[in-house]
Amino acid sequence: MVEASKESLAQAAAPVASKAVAKKDNKPAKEAATDIDAETNTEQTDYIGIEDFAKVEMKVAHVLACNHVEGADKLLQFTLDVGEDKPRNVFSGIRKFYEPEQLLDKKVICVTNLAPRKMKFGVSEGMVLSTGNPKTQLTVVTLPDNCVIGDVLA
Repeated sequence: MVEASKESLAQAAAPVASKAVAKKDNKPAKEAATDIDAETNTEQTDYIGIEDFAKVEMKVAHVLACNHVEGADKLLQFTLDVGEDKPRNVFSGIRKFYEPEQLLDKKVICVTNLAPRKMKFGVSEGMVLSTGNPKTQLTVVTLPDNCVIGDVLA
């Protein structure tokens, strides 16, 4: 998979190089390519390589249980079936956006190869993906019911 991605990236880069030669100001190709990069890359500066992205393991998870965490005003505690022998315990800082029953029995995306993190309330064994601004609104990414528990996202 990683090799195929490298090949497709190399193919995608070829048209950029040919555009660099065709610039109107007749700058050398390398200098023109730098100009193109500067034009298209005004905000993004923290790119990762495909090798780093390939290290992240995301699986379809079924929410078996979701509860408030006593003594924690920001956390929900999930019990997730990710297709392994035993369910995973995951804490997520989304309490102000959800009541636990809203997420019960949903299929979500869980990052499963994060190092376990010991917290005051227990050990978190993954991360549930969500979108949005953590200060104003987070939305848990949910999947259709026909997604298979434990399937790896690619």
